[in-house]
Amino acid sequence: MPLVLKPGRTLVVPGHGRISDYGELVDYRDMVATIKDIIEDLVKKGMTLEQVKAANPTAGYRKRYGSDTGPWTTDMFVEAIYNGLKNATKAPTGKTN
Repeated sequence: MPLVLKPGRTLVVPGHGRISDYGELVDYRDMVATIKDIIEDLVKKGMTLEQVKAANPTAGYRKRYGSDTGPWTTDMFVEAIYNGLKNATKAPTGKTN
């Protein structure tokens, strides 16, 4: 019997992508957290987005999770994390509208 059809398994059915089980979801979460931590260290060193991309923070994950084409590429993923971290480190101006 295929593993996905075994009784008692919880499956994750995303809006996009393949059906996964809990273990695969944990692996994906760990991958995102690891790449975020790598990019965060590079941002703290003052690297630009292009320098971060050149450092290849997704090495080791590209084959399984990466994509160079389509609606969501690995470069877009790195850029989104980079921009999120850069925006989070900006100090509030204290101005109100």
